[in-house]
Amino acid sequence: MVDVRPPGSDAGEDRAALADFLSEVQGVLGEMLEYPEWFSEELHELLRAALGDVAPRIELVQRYLTDPHDADVLDARLAEAGLTGVQLELKLRGFRGALERFREEP
Repeated sequence: MVDVRPPGSDAGEDRAALADFLSEVQGVLGEMLEYPEWFSEELHELLRAALGDVAPRIELVQRYLTDPHDADVLDARLAEAGLTGVQLELKLRGFRGALERFREEP
């Protein structure tokens, strides 16, 4: 697979963007907890438990993304998964656009 990066982009920037994205996802899940009326009581409690369970894992992955001991291997795997360059940019813009539309809904 050929990794096509936007001008000025590099693997470190892609990894930083992924780490930031994980923070965004964690924030969205936290926001969802603020609206228990959106869920059944059981599902709301499962969401609360799942978020508590995943938070340390997100932090671990973020640390790995920002300071990998095997950057070349990580970067190759991220590229294979479509999580670098324009592929990553497309996914991040899609997520952020959907989130923006969701937040605009009454």
